[in-house]
Parts: sequence; C-alpha cells; structure tokens
Amino acid sequence: MKLISIELHNFRKFQHAEINFPNGIIGIIGSNGAGKSTIIEAIGWAIYGNKASRTQKDQIKRQGAAASDDCWVRLRFEMNGNSYEILRILKANFSDAQAKVNDGIAATTSTGVTKFLEKKIGMNYDSFYTSIVAKQKELNALSNKTPADRKKNMFKMLKIDAIEDAIKRVREDKREKNSVIQHIEKVLKDVDEIIKEKIRKEAEKENLLISAKKIDEEISEKEKILFEVEEER
Repeated sequence: MKLISIELHNFRKFQHAEINFPNGIIGIIGSNGAGKSTIIEAIGWAIYGNKASRTQKDQIKRQGAAASDDCWVRLRFEMNGNSYEILRILKANFSDAQAKVNDGIAATTSTGVTKFLEKKIGMNYDSFYTSIVAKQKELNALSNKTPADRKKNMFKMLKIDAIEDAIKRVREDKREKNSVIQHIEKVLKDVDEIIKEKIRKEAEKENLLISAKKIDEEISEKEKILFEVEEER
C-alpha cells in the first residue's frame, strides 16, 4: 500500500486539512497536541470505521462544528497497481462510506466498505497498525540495536515473533526427525546385512545337503560292495 493523500473535515480538532504524502517512509513530526495521532487515527477510521476510533463515534466530530455539518475523511492510496479512494462520513450519529477503485464504485455502506478493504488489504485493524505504523519510542529502540536484536524488535513490533518461534520449533522437530531417520537407516542396514547373511547360510545349507546326499549314495554303494565281498569270502 502506498498512501497518496488524506482530507479531514471536522474530524477531531481539524476543521479542514489536506495532506499529500511523499514517497517512501513517512514521519509525522509535531508538538504535543498538534494532531499527529489524529492523522494516523483518520487513516484507520477511513479504512476500518469506528473500530479504529480512540473514542465513541459521537466524539469524533469536531467540537464547535454546527449540527448540520458533516464529519468526513477522504483517503487515497495505491495498492497492487490500482488507485483507491475511500470516503467515510459521519452524519449526526449515522456513518456511511464509499470505496472507489480506479474511479469505479467498488463498495458502499460503512460495513460494506470495511469488509471490502479488509479483504483487499488482507489485514484486520490490529494487523494493519502493527505492520504500517511505528511509534516514536519503537523507532528509537531500534537505533542502537545489533542486527539480531533489531530483527527481534521488528518481529515484536509486527507481531510476527510467533512465526520465529514456530520456525525454531520446526527446526527442532526437523533435527529430531533426522535423528530418527538416521537410526532407522542404521537399523535397516543391519537388517539388510542379516538378510544377506541368512541367504548365504541357506545357500551353504543347500550345498551341505547336496554333499550329504552324495556321501549317503557313496556309503550305500560301498556297503553293497562290502556285502558282495563278504558273501564271496
């Protein structure tokens, strides 16, 4: 996702503001209360609706705005080669939304736009914020880290440290299975040697039986000759 621009109208402290985002990593700098968090909240509110709001939806509209004034946010971004324009409006206590893709209407109603964008982006609200937004303290924590510690912190920020744990468990399981495979191969090798030895012994046995049969025949022949000699004697 590449952010293009955002417009805020009667949203929190902003009566009207428009921001065009530059390319690359975006840093929002300002004094306390300047509205940095509000801009981030507005991005989330445009995409995910009231679940991204820090307060109840009746507190989103700017204090001092007329009752007839609408509160809205228009967010433009690019993703996968397509241009998106999201407009989310809060009228009195009723919210509405519209999503356009390449200038064509792709979804309407507050719930419909949220579901459409969650499916297209492939992230829910929590996943989106942990992968897109990094707080100041989280960035400072990375500056003096070793590459290994930086990787660990990034995984934690992105909430994918569980993936590293899963990889570690898979590697351990792989090592265990390799040990089992090596043991089985050794056993199979021993079994193969036993089978070969059995075949060799059976062949020897067969040869011995043939030799024994020949000896029996020779004994019988000798006994016959001996009997004839005894008769003659």
